[in-house]
Amino acid sequence: MSSPQQPDSTPPGQPGGSGYFIVRVRRISGAHPGEVSGVVERLGTGEKREFRSSAELAQVVSDWAE
Repeated sequence: MSSPQQPDSTPPGQPGGSGYFIVRVRRISGAHPGEVSGVVERLGTGEKREFRSSAELAQVVSDWAE
């Protein structure tokens, strides 16, 4: 049996390491089929951000990866 992955202990803004996230996604129906919205949480810090499109989700993850 494998053990659960632990969040990386690399401090935010430091090079190296990996980021672990929980993403809660809602699909948007109507005018923009296939588009998503939701909340992304950064494990280890508990920081949460809402996103209203896949582009915003990508930007949040990119910001946290710096």
